[in-house]
Amino acid sequence: MLLTIKTASDITASPGNASPTVEKHRYLDCDSSRVDTRVDSISQSNVVNVSCPEDAQTPATPLDFDATPSDPSICELTDVSSGRMRFNSLMVGFPRTTSNLESTGNYKITVIPLDWSDFAGKGKPSTVHRAAVDKFATYYQEMSYGKLNLEVNFADQWYRLPGKMADYKVTESDYQNTYSEQTKAQKTRLFHGGVRVSDASVDFSNTAIVVFVLPSGQTAIDLTLQGFWASDLPSPALSDEGLLKNFFTAGNAFPIKQAWSYYAHEFGHTIMLPDYYLQSGNFGNDALIPIPTGPFSGFDMMSTQGGPSRTMSLWSRWMMNWLSPSNFYCGDLSTLKDTSLTLHPIDQIDSNLKGAIIKISDSKAVVVESRRETKYDEKTTRSRNGVIVYTIDTAINHGEGPMALVPPAGRGLYYPYENGGGQPQLDAMLYVGNSVLIEGLKITLNSSGIRDIVSISRIAPE
Repeated sequence: MLLTIKTASDITASPGNASPTVEKHRYLDCDSSRVDTRVDSISQSNVVNVSCPEDAQTPATPLDFDATPSDPSICELTDVSSGRMRFNSLMVGFPRTTSNLESTGNYKITVIPLDWSDFAGKGKPSTVHRAAVDKFATYYQEMSYGKLNLEVNFADQWYRLPGKMADYKVTESDYQNTYSEQTKAQKTRLFHGGVRVSDASVDFSNTAIVVFVLPSGQTAIDLTLQGFWASDLPSPALSDEGLLKNFFTAGNAFPIKQAWSYYAHEFGHTIMLPDYYLQSGNFGNDALIPIPTGPFSGFDMMSTQGGPSRTMSLWSRWMMNWLSPSNFYCGDLSTLKDTSLTLHPIDQIDSNLKGAIIKISDSKAVVVESRRETKYDEKTTRSRNGVIVYTIDTAINHGEGPMALVPPAGRGLYYPYENGGGQPQLDAMLYVGNSVLIEGLKITLNSSGIRDIVSISRIAPE
């Protein structure tokens, strides 16, 4: 699903003052010995602008290192959400399952440029669209540590759809009603029509997904349009080489250079990755939460493809079978020994330890992982070099926020970009000396450089 990123107002708040003052270009000073980006509550009414890249504090001495081997199977939380069991679609826990594509292996992506008689494509389509498709393919090769590889088959000519551009119109309202007869008809018209007009000259054999690219400036697709096998696809398209079961196309809401991010998010659904953002009304959920995009606040590609952080979390990679046992420490709260761990950034492709998963119950865990800014991220006023802590609860339904960040005490929402635009984001990174208390655990970042040293200890209940 697409998240529309809206321009936020310039609202700032003084530390400890929940009443915002509208003052453009006023920023909080974070150069102090304590976290001073705090607000009285997490609310969009008291978003702050932050000028400092981080608020490092006096680091605590690391605990002794516990060399006890961990058993990864302990961390295979059973997916028990009623919504996912009802619809048998997507997954937040285990067992690993799929009704579409496997999360490892090699897949062929066939790209078909489409135009209309009253809105013709100009030039070679690859000149404009190839870079975004290649970036999307490279993204998955890197996120999966080489376990998922996408071959791009780019048909570099425009194929003419029958009828006029207006015949293929899908409005934002249509998009939000993905199972309406109107939307299903338009999905079928584009998917079947696009395959039909290109079939004579395109080899669709072994194609996992068809990506349609449209001429710049088209007005047929307002946001996006996609259909996935065993999900929201009305019917597969028939090519000379066999049935085609997945397609997507980016609409005019996406600048061409950002289309790769849309492709990456939607492809995630074909391998059963869920949305981590909040969907009011989804599966009967009417809950509201004051954090835009939900409690994971855009720290995973599946939380929002339009946010500043576009990597994938350790939990997503664990579900997708992309991690080796050496990439994460797995423990159970009931038997956990206080320890320090040396964590290497999640986006480095190697066998080093990246994070820790501490099982709290059969359906809940606390996750700690090392983060560094990547080439896929957008530049932000706050550093993305440090550690994040979050909970995963597989009893929480799809669209209700099963993953939730745990920020240091006193942190609130801030505008991540220097110009104050975009949606507010939760100020959740742990920098040196920061700690969080969650589910009977204290987690502290002791040092940070090319790697992080994190202490994890059990605390007595109050």
